[in-house]
Amino acid sequence: MLSITKSLFANLVNLFIDAIFPIPLAEQWILNTPKEGIFKILPRAYKSPIPESFSIFSYKDEKVWRLVWSIKYKKSKQASTLAGFALHRFIKIFTQVIPNTTESNVIIPNIIVIPMPVSKQRRRERGFNQCELLTKEIENLEQQKNLVDIKIIVINNLLVRKHHTSRQTLKDKSAREKSALDLFDINENIHQKISASNSNFKNSTFIIIDDVVTTGSTMKEAVLTMRKAGFQNTWGLSVAH
Repeated sequence: MLSITKSLFANLVNLFIDAIFPIPLAEQWILNTPKEGIFKILPRAYKSPIPESFSIFSYKDEKVWRLVWSIKYKKSKQASTLAGFALHRFIKIFTQVIPNTTESNVIIPNIIVIPMPVSKQRRRERGFNQCELLTKEIENLEQQKNLVDIKIIVINNLLVRKHHTSRQTLKDKSAREKSALDLFDINENIHQKISASNSNFKNSTFIIIDDVVTTGSTMKEAVLTMRKAGFQNTWGLSVAH
């Protein structure tokens, strides 16, 4: 009940701010841009800070950080739709060139998408996990497709966050790397349940979805946690860097 109250209060605050301060042009663009045009307008990320992960757009661009901000703090459906479309398209195009680390050297047709988990405290504060909003959009797009090709499956709560950390944006690179250590774990209940119905589950390609990657320390720890648990073909993908 308390988390619901906090979420409602946060929404009221956002509405009050929007009423007092005009919406910036960059944010208006987010509200009015068709999803098909996102790749034509937003600048691409130059490179990822870590080899275990990929990023799509450059966070230095105002439209990009407004896009991320609208998802993360406003729970914007339109922003989530745009970012989810970009993630889905990226996965479809680039999955075939993601290195396969399985012993069989055979690309598994199913792609398992996992939202970057947040702590229970962060979920209570915000009322939602913004990465789950993104994977939900990916799932919706996957259900709409007509062609039979690589199948993208979203699985929540396979990767879990063990403890809460303060916001990464307030830390330098060294502090971010230290706080990310031993941050994640595998939910064995989910793992065993899925493995029981699919013996080839661990050989799938796994992609951890995040909204933004800065130094990459959190994403790297998440990917390595998955790989250490036997999910060798695991990679990270963020909307922005």
